[in-house]
Amino acid sequence: MPLRCFDSPANENSVVQLSLREASVVFFVGPIGIASSERNQPPANEISEIRVISKEAKEYGLGETKYYMVIVSFAVVMQCFFLGRVGVVLYSSALLTGIVVDVLLPVTVVLAVIFFHEPFTSDKAVALVLSIWGFTSYVYGEIKDTRKRKKCAVMVEAIHPALEN
Repeated sequence: MPLRCFDSPANENSVVQLSLREASVVFFVGPIGIASSERNQPPANEISEIRVISKEAKEYGLGETKYYMVIVSFAVVMQCFFLGRVGVVLYSSALLTGIVVDVLLPVTVVLAVIFFHEPFTSDKAVALVLSIWGFTSYVYGEIKDTRKRKKCAVMVEAIHPALEN
């Protein structure tokens, strides 16, 4: 059934179906992986993922129930993000999707520092600088290409009447 999406032109329905299938596989396979890691007794210096999650939930400042609500909410928001990203690819291009993701990276870092009071480490600074550098390089390249195309178009228009005579 997933191959049907590639046999015909992509439309909204096929993209949503493919994304939902992918999300459902992750939804069902992820917990199986966590449960299987629990069965295989970890070495004494490692802690299993289920124990870590339950420990984090108990230590969460707003309560255990809100911890799980945050986890589920984050999962739902991420699914919406991925579906939106696929929609951008469907309706425009993969290049625009890459640009949107590149723009959101520095915004996310800055918002995390402002709202969650995370330390602004050197790793975050380097990632922020590289992301902004890549985005500005892309914008600069697009501006240069647009100017070059306009210049060529003007030259072609100037030569074109001479070619018709």
